[in-house]
Amino acid sequence: MTALIRKKIASSQFTLLAERLLASSIGMATASSLIRSLAQPQPASRTGIYEFIDQTGQAIEFNRELLQVTLDHIDEAVSVVDKDLRLVAWNRQYIDFFEYEAGFIRVGKPVKEVIRRNLESGYGPVIEGDIEQHVDKRLKLLRDAKKYSYIRDWQNGRTVQIAGAHMPDGGYITTYTDITPLKQAEKHLAAINETLEAKVLERTEMLSDVNQQLEELLDTRKHFLAAASHDLIQPLGASKLYMGALKEDLADDATKFSMADNAYNAIITAESLLKSLLYLSRMDSGLLTPELDEFPLEELFASIENEFAPRAEQKGLQLRVLPTNYLIRSDRSTMLSLLQNLVANAIRYTKKGAVMVLCRRKAGQLVIEVRDSGDGIAEERQQEIFQAFKQLENGSVEGVGLGLAICQRAANLLQHDLSLRSSPGHGSTFKLTVPLAGKQVMELQHEVEQSSGGDLAGLRVAYIDDDRLLLNATHDLMKRWGIDVTISESITEFRIMAAAGKQFDVILMDYQLGEGANGLELLELYRREVSEDFLGILATAKQSEELRSEVEQAGFKFMAKPLGPARLRSVLQSYVR
Repeated sequence: MTALIRKKIASSQFTLLAERLLASSIGMATASSLIRSLAQPQPASRTGIYEFIDQTGQAIEFNRELLQVTLDHIDEAVSVVDKDLRLVAWNRQYIDFFEYEAGFIRVGKPVKEVIRRNLESGYGPVIEGDIEQHVDKRLKLLRDAKKYSYIRDWQNGRTVQIAGAHMPDGGYITTYTDITPLKQAEKHLAAINETLEAKVLERTEMLSDVNQQLEELLDTRKHFLAAASHDLIQPLGASKLYMGALKEDLADDATKFSMADNAYNAIITAESLLKSLLYLSRMDSGLLTPELDEFPLEELFASIENEFAPRAEQKGLQLRVLPTNYLIRSDRSTMLSLLQNLVANAIRYTKKGAVMVLCRRKAGQLVIEVRDSGDGIAEERQQEIFQAFKQLENGSVEGVGLGLAICQRAANLLQHDLSLRSSPGHGSTFKLTVPLAGKQVMELQHEVEQSSGGDLAGLRVAYIDDDRLLLNATHDLMKRWGIDVTISESITEFRIMAAAGKQFDVILMDYQLGEGANGLELLELYRREVSEDFLGILATAKQSEELRSEVEQAGFKFMAKPLGPARLRSVLQSYVR
């Protein structure tokens, strides 16, 4: 190549290629200087040779210093061996990492000696067996020239990540990273997580226990409310029946009749208070969950008119319920209770005139109105009446002020808007806005049960109830009406009467009878085994819309306890007509 360059036989491309090949080993500047020297026609002087050697040495030293500086600025400990497995380069971190003695590490030192020293000094995992076997194993990794990376716990307590890679010239570069702090942090986090999991498990168990206790408490409260609805209201029902019979006997004595009437109204007030307290308790305990459905509003209107028409008539008021064919979307049972309280409140606070229930469509919704001709309420006092146990000054009106509070709570539960329009001397109008679901294809036939008309004499009635006091009161009242009444508190006795084919025009049946049966089942038994030509009435203190629907779908009549004389007579007269 020298002769070709000096004789200028070599092309410029060949000279450039030679310069680049040399530059890869001694640097571009030195390579260029060497090529220029070779291109001179005369041999270079001794001084030129010295200069060239000096420049080459400086270039090699510069490259080595550059490599060393680069290695020293790497955080990991680094060592490089050649293809003969001898050390050729390392960095300061490598010396510090293995704490080598001064002079131990040098260029050309067999890496086998280095590996043996590290293992003997504890710079590596715990080893079992011959140490030379472990040294040979490490050397084999280097000879195989395969890339690897693994993490080991060393004897000295450190956790080290070791990675190796093959170099183009046949050598091998290895890096060592102390990841002990990272592993300690991981263990600490794992311990924290384990502790947290234990705490979460402990808290979960505690919450589960609390929830179980809460469920048991709610279940106990639910059963208490059911028992209260049945056991507390039953005596009131009997009292109402006895007082109703007494009022009929005293009809010709105005003074005694007035006293009996006041006693009767006091019982109604106590009944209303008890119902209100039970209803509020059910709402507070979360036992009332709205079950939204689409149904005819006329069904509620018919129930309202049948229930309150006798009460309004007794007070000398006119109750007008305008028929409707609209469908609404709401909870049937809660809506009925809400309207019952609104109408009961209107009748209670109206001294003369009328109470009207109607509905009208407005902006895609239905507004139900309960209007009365009472004294009216000043605007600044209108919010007070929706507070529990709050009444405006009116000593002549019975009650404790729970009805409208229940209405407001029930409206909030259903997310229906309840408002009031009233002024002194002009009565009051309560407005309940409900979602409109459409119109019925067929309008319901709205038949109001009146308390007048229909002779009850000779009507054959069976009344089955497990409450002896209520049985006796109903028996005495019906006897006064001329009814042929049979009472029993035994399911077995009723089954015997049914088996004998005894005929009844009306069967009034309690629902919760015990003895493994309920009133609805007994009514169906009688219809199946004796006759279909009778009026079956299921009377119960259980407030359940599902039960009401089940009874009505079975073709029987549903009546909520306690039974009032006027209401009971009205239902019986509807059958006679």
